[in-house]
Amino acid sequence: MHSSSTMRFQGRLEPFKGCGILGGLQGTIGIKGALPIIHGPVSCSAGYRMVPLFADREPLVPTTALTDPDLIMGSQKRLLHSLDKAWEIYRPTLITVITTCAVSISGEDFQAIAREFTQQTGCPVLIIDGSGIAGEESHGYKSMYYEVRKLLESKDDAILPEKVCLDGLSLTDFAVENMHHQISSLLKENLGLSCGPSLFLDFDLTRDRVAYNQSRSLLLGHLWTEGHNWQPAPYGIAGTFVWLKWVCQELGLALPQRAEGLYMAARRILARYDLLKITKNLRVAIEADGWLGIGLSRFFEQELSVPVMLSTDQAGYAYHKEDPFAHACYEDVGGSELFLFCEDFQANLVFGSSNVRSDQWDYIPFTPPIWHGKEERHSFMGYEGAFELLDLLSRRLDHN
Repeated sequence: MHSSSTMRFQGRLEPFKGCGILGGLQGTIGIKGALPIIHGPVSCSAGYRMVPLFADREPLVPTTALTDPDLIMGSQKRLLHSLDKAWEIYRPTLITVITTCAVSISGEDFQAIAREFTQQTGCPVLIIDGSGIAGEESHGYKSMYYEVRKLLESKDDAILPEKVCLDGLSLTDFAVENMHHQISSLLKENLGLSCGPSLFLDFDLTRDRVAYNQSRSLLLGHLWTEGHNWQPAPYGIAGTFVWLKWVCQELGLALPQRAEGLYMAARRILARYDLLKITKNLRVAIEADGWLGIGLSRFFEQELSVPVMLSTDQAGYAYHKEDPFAHACYEDVGGSELFLFCEDFQANLVFGSSNVRSDQWDYIPFTPPIWHGKEERHSFMGYEGAFELLDLLSRRLDHN
């Protein structure tokens, strides 16, 4: 047994996660024709202008560009003017007004403005608290999710028991297409479930509304903490089987015999690998959100006996604190500080953003921002993903 450390750094200079503005943007970008407006100082918008690029979208992040006099005298008129201008230029299907720290503490009411604007134009307006006071980016994403759910609510659409939608993913997630495909295949092959439209993956508010309401939601990714039983992403052989059992529990299903059969078949394939040789002297560092980071860390630590250092978000940190398993877990550490931690840990394989890319170790792009457009996009989920990762580790061994 190894000793595990879970550490929070209050004085960090380069946090891994952003504020709620980022979460609001992640949701808005995933709805066709939707437009965000950052209601606050121009710097709050400028700091996140790169985010749409993660989803191969135009970096369009409008702002009300508030100044000190606006904050003192009130910013409602400025917001109304910005809404009118946005409608005149873009004709969006939805407008998300994301408030900032300076606006959130002012106590102003923007809901009346939103309702009046919607009555005049027919365009829904959502008010999302994106301030750092409310929380990190996951809080902004969750607020956006529940507000859009209210828009889509309907009592006329009957639930189809074989249909599910994968909620909690974002177009800004690295390799999200691969991720969605691997999870969809896993559900189809093991449980006989088909996936309908996911809320923030190019969702069309008109076209996809009925199909979405007919599906049951699985809360993954940025929403993985919304259920009573937090279940990390399906990495590894044992980890994937546990995840499938969690899906059955969430949906009130019995685990099919074929799922147990596929699990046993995967274990037989795993036994063909020389794991001791593949993982010899391997030390892994992971920079990722809790859902991804905890899942991948568990695969390395518990199935492959590889020491892991993890930097993750608030939820991942809290999860690890309750059930420690990694050699080291840090909350919200990124940039050059995380780079130094990777060096101190003597990592020789790093999963993370371009901020921890280095010739000192083998690097696998895993978390935005990824600045190299030609990077291979892996998600490594499910049984096939686990073998894909093991094959990659084997090639790494041959190369070294």
